[in-house]
Amino acid sequence: MDSKHILVAEDETHTRFTMTLILRISGFNVTSTKEGRTALKIIKERMDSTAPVDLLVTDIQMAGLNGLNLIEELGKARIHIPVIIITGWGHEEKIVELKRKENIDCIEKPFVPQELIDLVKKSFARTGNALSGVVTRESLV
Repeated sequence: MDSKHILVAEDETHTRFTMTLILRISGFNVTSTKEGRTALKIIKERMDSTAPVDLLVTDIQMAGLNGLNLIEELGKARIHIPVIIITGWGHEEKIVELKRKENIDCIEKPFVPQELIDLVKKSFARTGNALSGVVTRESLV
Protein backbone atom coordinates (compact mmCIF):
# COMPACT_ATOMS: atom_id res chain seq x y z
CA MET A 1 0.00 0.00 0.00
CA ASP A 2 1.10 3.55 -0.69
CA SER A 3 1.53 4.74 2.90
CA LYS A 4 -0.17 8.07 3.54
CA HIS A 5 1.57 10.47 5.90
CA ILE A 6 -0.52 11.63 8.85
CA LEU A 7 0.55 14.33 11.30
CA VAL A 8 -0.94 14.13 14.80
CA ALA A 9 -0.90 17.36 16.84
CA GLU A 10 -2.10 16.60 20.37
CA ASP A 11 -0.80 17.96 23.67
CA GLU A 12 -2.03 15.10 25.85
CA THR A 13 0.76 12.51 25.84
CA HIS A 14 -1.46 9.45 26.30
CA THR A 15 -3.90 10.48 23.57
CA ARG A 16 -1.08 11.39 21.16
CA PHE A 17 0.66 8.05 21.77
CA THR A 18 -2.58 6.09 21.38
CA MET A 19 -3.57 7.78 18.12
CA THR A 20 -0.07 7.38 16.72
CA LEU A 21 -0.10 3.68 17.59
CA ILE A 22 -3.58 3.12 16.09
CA LEU A 23 -2.61 4.84 12.86
CA ARG A 24 0.75 3.08 12.54
CA ILE A 25 -0.83 -0.33 13.13
CA SER A 26 -3.30 0.62 10.39
CA GLY A 27 -0.42 1.09 7.94
CA PHE A 28 0.09 4.85 7.97
CA ASN A 29 3.31 6.80 8.22
CA VAL A 30 2.76 8.97 11.33
CA THR A 31 4.58 11.97 12.74
CA SER A 32 3.40 13.45 16.01
CA THR A 33 3.90 16.64 17.98
CA LYS A 34 2.47 18.17 21.12
CA GLU A 35 2.04 21.71 19.77
CA GLY A 36 0.47 23.53 16.86
CA ARG A 37 3.46 25.71 16.01
CA THR A 38 5.62 22.62 15.46
CA ALA A 39 2.84 21.00 13.41
CA LEU A 40 2.72 24.03 11.13
CA LYS A 41 6.49 23.93 10.70
CA ILE A 42 6.45 20.20 9.86
CA ILE A 43 3.69 20.66 7.27
CA LYS A 44 5.50 23.56 5.59
CA GLU A 45 8.89 21.82 5.61
CA ARG A 46 7.51 18.62 4.07
CA MET A 47 5.32 20.19 1.38
CA ASP A 48 7.79 19.56 -1.42
CA SER A 49 9.38 16.43 0.04
CA THR A 50 8.85 12.80 -0.86
CA ALA A 51 6.74 12.44 2.31
CA PRO A 52 4.42 15.46 2.51
CA VAL A 53 1.73 15.50 5.17
CA ASP A 54 -1.43 14.06 3.60
CA LEU A 55 -3.72 14.53 6.62
CA LEU A 56 -3.60 16.54 9.85
CA VAL A 57 -5.22 15.19 13.01
CA THR A 58 -5.24 18.00 15.55
CA ASP A 59 -6.58 18.65 19.00
CA ILE A 60 -8.54 21.85 19.21
CA GLN A 61 -7.28 22.86 22.65
CA MET A 62 -3.47 23.16 22.89
CA ALA A 63 -1.17 25.71 24.46
CA GLY A 64 0.34 28.24 22.09
CA LEU A 65 -1.03 27.75 18.59
CA ASN A 66 -4.26 25.79 19.14
CA GLY A 67 -5.99 23.63 16.56
CA LEU A 68 -8.30 26.36 15.26
CA ASN A 69 -5.40 28.80 14.87
CA LEU A 70 -3.36 26.07 13.18
CA ILE A 71 -6.13 25.57 10.61
CA GLU A 72 -6.30 29.34 10.05
CA GLU A 73 -2.52 29.52 9.54
CA LEU A 74 -2.68 26.70 6.99
CA GLY A 75 -5.35 28.63 5.12
CA LYS A 76 -3.26 31.81 5.14
CA ALA A 77 -0.33 29.82 3.73
CA ARG A 78 -2.66 28.34 1.08
CA ILE A 79 -1.99 24.84 2.31
CA HIS A 80 -5.02 22.67 1.73
CA ILE A 81 -4.89 19.24 3.34
CA PRO A 82 -7.68 17.28 4.99
CA VAL A 83 -8.01 17.88 8.74
CA ILE A 84 -9.57 15.84 11.52
CA ILE A 85 -10.27 17.90 14.64
CA ILE A 86 -10.23 16.17 18.00
CA THR A 87 -12.39 17.82 20.60
CA GLY A 88 -13.49 17.06 24.10
CA TRP A 89 -15.62 20.12 24.76
CA GLY A 90 -16.91 23.42 23.39
CA HIS A 91 -16.15 25.03 20.03
CA GLU A 92 -19.14 23.32 18.37
CA GLU A 93 -20.21 26.47 16.49
CA LYS A 94 -16.71 27.09 15.12
CA ILE A 95 -16.32 23.44 14.09
CA VAL A 96 -19.66 23.47 12.24
CA GLU A 97 -18.56 26.65 10.44
CA LEU A 98 -15.19 25.15 9.47
CA LYS A 99 -16.75 21.88 8.28
CA ARG A 100 -18.97 23.84 5.88
CA LYS A 101 -16.14 25.59 4.11
CA GLU A 102 -13.08 23.43 4.68
CA ASN A 103 -12.04 19.81 4.22
CA ILE A 104 -12.56 19.09 7.92
CA ASP A 105 -13.98 16.23 9.95
CA CYS A 106 -14.39 16.01 13.71
CA ILE A 107 -14.07 13.27 16.30
CA GLU A 108 -14.99 13.66 19.96
CA LYS A 109 -13.03 12.32 22.90
CA PRO A 110 -13.31 9.65 24.02
CA PHE A 111 -13.35 7.60 20.83
CA VAL A 112 -12.65 3.99 19.94
CA PRO A 113 -9.84 3.11 17.49
CA GLN A 114 -12.19 2.07 14.68
CA GLU A 115 -13.88 5.48 14.74
CA LEU A 116 -10.54 7.16 14.06
CA ILE A 117 -9.64 4.70 11.29
CA ASP A 118 -13.06 5.12 9.65
CA LEU A 119 -12.77 8.91 9.76
CA VAL A 120 -9.28 8.81 8.24
CA LYS A 121 -10.60 6.61 5.41
CA LYS A 122 -13.53 8.99 4.88
CA SER A 123 -11.20 12.00 4.74
CA PHE A 124 -8.94 10.37 2.17
CA ALA A 125 -11.87 9.09 0.09
CA ARG A 126 -13.42 12.55 -0.02
CA THR A 127 -10.19 14.09 -1.31
CA GLY A 128 -9.74 11.44 -3.99
CA ASN A 129 -6.92 9.69 -2.13
CA ALA A 130 -8.72 6.39 -1.62
CA LEU A 131 -6.86 3.81 0.39
CA SER A 132 -6.28 0.16 -0.25
CA GLY A 133 -4.91 -2.33 2.21
CA VAL A 134 -5.74 -0.30 5.33
CA VAL A 135 -5.82 -2.46 8.43
CA THR A 136 -9.20 -2.57 10.18
CA ARG A 137 -10.21 -3.84 13.58
CA GLU A 138 -11.54 -7.01 11.96
CA SER A 139 -8.17 -7.79 10.39
CA LEU A 140 -6.40 -7.30 13.73
CA VAL A 141 -8.55 -9.88 15.54
